[in-house]
Amino acid sequence: MSRIAKRRLRVLLLVQLLLVLHVMLWWLSSYLGWFDGFTISPIEPSESIETVSDGIINAGAIFFATALLSTIVLGRWFCGWGCHVLLLQDGCLWMMRKIGIRPHAFRSRLLMLGPLALALYMFVWPLFYRFAIAPFTRPDLSWPGFSSHVLVRDFWATFPGVTVAIVFLAICGFATIYTLGGKGFCTYGCPYGGFFAPLDRLAPLRIRVSDACRGCGECTAVCTSNVRVHEEVATHGMVIDSGCMKTMDCIEACPNDALSMGFGSVAVGKPRPRRKWDLTWAQECVLGVLMVALFLAWRGALGVVPMLMAMGMAAVGTWLLWKTWRMLRDANAKWLRVQLKRQGRMQREGAMLLIGAVLFAGLSLNVGMVQAASWRGWSLSDGLIVPVQQSLLDGPVRGDTLAAVDAALDAFSWTQAWTEGGIAIVQSPKDRYDRAQLLVMQGDLLQASEQLYVVTLEARPDQKAWRDYFAVQRLFAAPAYSQQWAEGVLEDHPYWTAFRADVVDWLLAQGRGSEAIGVAKGQMDLETARFDMLRAIELLQEGRAVQALPFMAQYVKNMPADTLARASLARLYQALGHYDRAQEHMQRAIDEGPGLPPAQQQALAEEVHAFNAMVRDQ
Repeated sequence: MSRIAKRRLRVLLLVQLLLVLHVMLWWLSSYLGWFDGFTISPIEPSESIETVSDGIINAGAIFFATALLSTIVLGRWFCGWGCHVLLLQDGCLWMMRKIGIRPHAFRSRLLMLGPLALALYMFVWPLFYRFAIAPFTRPDLSWPGFSSHVLVRDFWATFPGVTVAIVFLAICGFATIYTLGGKGFCTYGCPYGGFFAPLDRLAPLRIRVSDACRGCGECTAVCTSNVRVHEEVATHGMVIDSGCMKTMDCIEACPNDALSMGFGSVAVGKPRPRRKWDLTWAQECVLGVLMVALFLAWRGALGVVPMLMAMGMAAVGTWLLWKTWRMLRDANAKWLRVQLKRQGRMQREGAMLLIGAVLFAGLSLNVGMVQAASWRGWSLSDGLIVPVQQSLLDGPVRGDTLAAVDAALDAFSWTQAWTEGGIAIVQSPKDRYDRAQLLVMQGDLLQASEQLYVVTLEARPDQKAWRDYFAVQRLFAAPAYSQQWAEGVLEDHPYWTAFRADVVDWLLAQGRGSEAIGVAKGQMDLETARFDMLRAIELLQEGRAVQALPFMAQYVKNMPADTLARASLARLYQALGHYDRAQEHMQRAIDEGPGLPPAQQQALAEEVHAFNAMVRDQ
């Protein structure tokens, strides 16, 4: 290993160490209560999607913007010196070379546009949609303005689980390098490179050559970025290929010290180097369509495959199917040192490649069909699904709405696991969750509860899904069980404020004020209105009705839709002798009561009965 390679390795290992420390800081802040559970948001460029879609400025967006601006001056340095995935790829390439495997680059001019297309989709399309399309299709979708979210509590919200991460790293590492060459994922799968590559042409800092160059080609031999260094410096006096990641291995390898890193003219306006491609234009177009199809099939597949993993699988899968086709077509075929077919006779390794290609194609077809069913379900339910808690208040739908719900449920039935009557290997938690919401609208609460329970087990902790399950399951379960389950959830997720508020409201509706106070005190940033109610309950329990009155009145003012609370306020006014105010609020409670769910209507009737009895006693 050269001196510069050792230096770069130390820098990349430091990046890895900082990543580990960041995750450890999040874990300690979450489970030990450090910094009130907050930590710096993920320093990951993909977090910038929140910035362009919702105006949320986070640590990832700040970092990505800094990297882009620095690329205009320094070139594509981040890829070579700051990317943790590049360390993975270099490590995999080093291990392969140690056992005699020397991958060479797969060269496709059309597929290389994939990273740029993905980058435009991730970071430009959200802005274009919001400002150019939404004003005509969704006038209500206004720009929310910029807001800062550099500190977060749910650090892992946008990351996959450990199992998916291991598979992802294997694909981005060994699989892409073996099939696509060194830096294979950077070339065909990384959306950030889609922006770094064109900006690199503006950078004045480049690999440059002196008159000492003898054209020996050592620089090209050691370059892991698949750049033909000796040809470019001979033609332009510098490296202009946007694939150059400034690793400087070529500088170290030059026997005549002819190469150096320096400032000077830029690559803009210089003709791009001529390359030898592995595909004809007809083949490029076919494989381009195939890669897009594979990406769409695998993105979000099984509810766990993230976008970049889908891009890596699409690139590797495209190569696998292309190589299989070449093997079947040609009399002789090999890859690297492996002979796949010789004089029309398929070798053992070729048969293994064919079996792998058939399995991958079949699996891709299956997940693609499931994705198509999911998209149909989403399109049928778009604008139709009502949040679970609101749907419970409204009751089962009827008429045309019920027919639309049935159609969406029929589409989602195909996305179920084959053991449940569908065609999927495993049902996506998102599909299961959407199906559960539709079942609530249909009125099948028992099945909806079962589906929501599975979602809480299969998916990463999601406060919204767990709130919905709590809202449905407490209709069937004993109150003691529901409370025990909810308190267990809050113990594991103490910062789920909305879930805690649901538990507090449920306990209040049951008249269990002291228990509601105990749950609420576990989180002091609940809405002010709820604390007004809880403070009023505390004072009433202490027999201090006069002091409780202003807190109860303030709660009803802030929460005018809480008819039961208004009835209770009327009783409190009555007890304190304010008869006019008591009758005013009770009349409003009676007028608004018919819109309540049956259970709350019964509770209101009991309040009215108690109020009337109090009036008669007076």
